[in-house]
Amino acid sequence: LEEYLRQVAELEECSAMLADSDGLAFLGELDTMEESDLVCALHVELLGSVRRILDEVGAADPEALFLEGAGGFFQLHPSVEGLSLLVNLGRGETGFEDEVTASLPGEMALREAMLKKSLEDMSRLDGVRGSLVSQREGLPIEALLPEELQAEPLAALLAQLVVECEAFADPIGMGPLRQVLLQTGEAWYSVVLLGAEGFLATVLEPGTSREIWRHRLQRESRTVASVLR
Repeated sequence: LEEYLRQVAELEECSAMLADSDGLAFLGELDTMEESDLVCALHVELLGSVRRILDEVGAADPEALFLEGAGGFFQLHPSVEGLSLLVNLGRGETGFEDEVTASLPGEMALREAMLKKSLEDMSRLDGVRGSLVSQREGLPIEALLPEELQAEPLAALLAQLVVECEAFADPIGMGPLRQVLLQTGEAWYSVVLLGAEGFLATVLEPGTSREIWRHRLQRESRTVASVLR
């Protein structure tokens, strides 16, 4: 464990540590984050909230949680031994919000058709099971999901997840939040925030490549955001 933490620390702008279930540092140091003690304390509440959200719908326990915000990248890996691995992966890219501010002209029917086309395009990406666009309150706007997934409960679940992740990210200087990736043994759930308009949620196969869940989905989210504006 010490060797792994040392290797992470050698990467530019990266650091990692193990924290216990009381929110205290056990091994390593998040020396690339100004609020490392606060991160340790808040991760316990975040992890508990995520587990409750998943338990309410009978989903599998979380295996990892990835957060990207304007202030950086963060990973949380819970452990059955009472220790969690916390990893800070440096600062996020700037300008993301500026890239999605433009709106597309057109009537409502045209915008609905464009949303459906975007979801259909995403459904053809490797590892994508389905997607939906939702208001921030968890009310679905458009969805393309397999039969076993219902848009309303899924949107409500992920809206609650976003609230909990924002409550974690804002105090430690990571906000505004851009993307959340929740990994379980059954499925991965990506949520890309679209400002005040809502979010783009995608259900993925476990093990889906980073190119898909980060780069391609964020690229598609810009089109969706422009349609909603």
